[in-house]
Amino acid sequence: MVVQRMTTLSALFVLLGLNTYLYARSFIETRPRAALTGMGASLVFATLCAVLSKENGALLPSLVLAMEATVLARPGSLGVGKWRAWQSVFLLAPTVFIVCYLLVRADYSELLVLKKDYTVWERMLTEARVLWEYLFNAFVARPNQLGPFQDDYPLAKSLLEPLTLLAVAGWLLVLTYAVVWRRKHPVAAFAALWFLLGHLLESTTLPLYLYFEHRNYVPLIGPAYALCYLILTKSGDYRWIARGAIALYITINAGILYSVTSLWGNPWMAANYWYWNSPSSVHAAGHLAVQQLSTMGAPVAMNTLREFAQKHPRHAYLRLPELTLSCHTYPERDHTNVVDDLKNRLPAIRFSYSVGAMLDNLKSTIKNAECNGVDGTTIEELARAVVRIPSYRNDPRYNNYHYRLLARIAWDANERETAREHLITAKSHTGNAKLNVMFVSVLTAGGQFDEARQYIEHAHEELPRHPLRRIAERISLRELSRFVDEAEARSEERAMAVEHAVEVE
Repeated sequence: MVVQRMTTLSALFVLLGLNTYLYARSFIETRPRAALTGMGASLVFATLCAVLSKENGALLPSLVLAMEATVLARPGSLGVGKWRAWQSVFLLAPTVFIVCYLLVRADYSELLVLKKDYTVWERMLTEARVLWEYLFNAFVARPNQLGPFQDDYPLAKSLLEPLTLLAVAGWLLVLTYAVVWRRKHPVAAFAALWFLLGHLLESTTLPLYLYFEHRNYVPLIGPAYALCYLILTKSGDYRWIARGAIALYITINAGILYSVTSLWGNPWMAANYWYWNSPSSVHAAGHLAVQQLSTMGAPVAMNTLREFAQKHPRHAYLRLPELTLSCHTYPERDHTNVVDDLKNRLPAIRFSYSVGAMLDNLKSTIKNAECNGVDGTTIEELARAVVRIPSYRNDPRYNNYHYRLLARIAWDANERETAREHLITAKSHTGNAKLNVMFVSVLTAGGQFDEARQYIEHAHEELPRHPLRRIAERISLRELSRFVDEAEARSEERAMAVEHAVEVE
């Protein structure tokens, strides 16, 4: 997955920053000024690179703070005040900033709760259980629990639930122990603080997926280091027992690793296995249907989508890709029953941005070939049924999808002014590069070249703040400008050719 590549690249810069920091720190007793400069520079550069790879790279200073508070001794060459001042600027301040940011994000809006189906309190309670499960699955590997589809993880609704109460109490005890006895038991405290700080962004108040294994790539370094330290520092009679045990443990894990990676290397088997272990995961069902489509044909994939939608009414939107496949494979079949079922079920579905893409794919399918029982009006009715749901109706990004779809339907029906009105409405919710392309195309097709250029100029004033996205969108707008110029030139050539033909006659 793309997010895994982002995570591993960010982890690369985090580890590079840590190693550079420790190397510079090794000179702090002999050349304190140069050491502090190198430590600060390594933190700034590596954190910037890590953040540009993935946002949780911002935790690098916090991870260094965990090391400094536990396993690293205070430099004797620096005064207490100077060392604390340096730590406050480079380590403590970034950590406090992140904590404050998370507290601000804890104020979930009513729309966000509707979309996510949980409150910030429910998310925090659930994450307490998730973190323990991360640790257990990391050190007591269970292949059936390892996989990319964990979107059906059960939500904790109350602190009084036994497992939830135990999980929360456990982390409070661990955190208290790590802070109070961080110098008496530095390695154990380091493992706990590293792991918890490593999950500070993705496993607290930010409304992300509840469970994702790739979040552990960096946080597990702390517990893994503590385990190795415990085993390798054993002395006496227990020394060889401990080392024999770790050799056996590594061998067992190597076998599990081989079985898991062998499974991942077989997409068809993996899709079936993941769905079998996560039968309530909508992503696992969709992934299985994709694999079935390429290996077993459309009927099998359609059956999987239909059965999942029937078992899980909140994900009834999976009947949309089923309908798309049916229109593509059996265009002459009467699809009225599927359409009616969708109209009845869509008002109760859970929020998902993929619904917009599903409707768009259905629209593209029927544009290329007729489908019995499905036309532009049908898709418009389905789209309006979705957008009446509060979580969809109040989301700007989904409304952008919705009105762009309506614009395409109107355009195909030769209702050019209606298409333009829908695009204006989409723009009022939020803009993006695809909307810019559609808007400029509509204006250009209508011969409104000056208005198209004005739209592009206005779009330049609304470029995103993210530097890379800003550059990409600026390039896209430049290409749109060339498109308008070329279209106007072709229009003038056609006009001159017609005028010349009239003169000849």
